[in-house]
This record gives sequence, structure tokens and C-alpha cells, in this order.
Amino acid sequence: MDIAKENGQLVRGHTLVWHSRLPARLNNGDFTADELREILHKHITDEVTHFKGKIWQWDVV
Repeated sequence: MDIAKENGQLVRGHTLVWHSRLPARLNNGDFTADELREILHKHITDEVTHFKGKIWQWDVV
């Protein structure tokens, strides 16, 4: 982020969720659809909030 800022560059955030990079607890967990939706919603919200004002745009989920 610092290098991009120093060079007047925009930063694009990569995917927020990627099928082959899910934590084992999600792949092996016994979650209901609502529970999994809540977990993913929190993850995405946390990431976007953390980088608010620093990321120009995000790739799709």
C-alpha cells in the first residue's frame, strides 16, 4: 500500500473469497447455510472496512 501511495498508483483488492483458499475449518465445518453466510459476511465486511479508503476497487468474490 505504501509503495502504491508513494508512486501515485491505485490499488485493486484481489478476491475476498476464493474456493481453493478457504480455511480448513470452513471446508470441514458443519455449518448451516445461515451460519456460513454470516461467517463470510463478517470476513468480507472486516476486510473491506480494514482497507477502506485505500483500495480503489475489488475483484469479484
